[in-house]
Amino acid sequence: FDSGFLDYMKRVENGIKKGLKAGKWYPHSSAEGGKKTIAYGHKLKTGEDFSKGLTGEQAIALLKQDLDVARTGAREFVGADKFDKLDAHRQEMLIDLLKNDKKEMKKHYERKYQHPTTKKWLPIKDRNNQFKKRYLPSK
Repeated sequence: FDSGFLDYMKRVENGIKKGLKAGKWYPHSSAEGGKKTIAYGHKLKTGEDFSKGLTGEQAIALLKQDLDVARTGAREFVGADKFDKLDAHRQEMLIDLLKNDKKEMKKHYERKYQHPTTKKWLPIKDRNNQFKKRYLPSK
């Protein structure tokens, strides 16, 4: 991963540096709920113990490990042949969006429009259904 993508992921995953105390990263409550998180968006897994904290170098290594998992998931999801033909930015977009979590991706893909009269935001049903059918099939 290039440094620009890593910097982007560090910012969007924990730009406020929640859990960073005296130069070490410690587990903290996740903004979206669920399992505790450490450093740059790493959800703690059963058996992981970060009670002694992580150095900055360890936090970046953990981020890279998580991104490798996400890249593998994105590549499998869209197909290796298609994924490998994408430029780096589009691969990064899929890695960031998917993060190997189809449930989470399904929550964020829906497009909306503002109704001209009521000004309410409504889903673009056909487009969303077609996107879901093509990219988020129930498997």
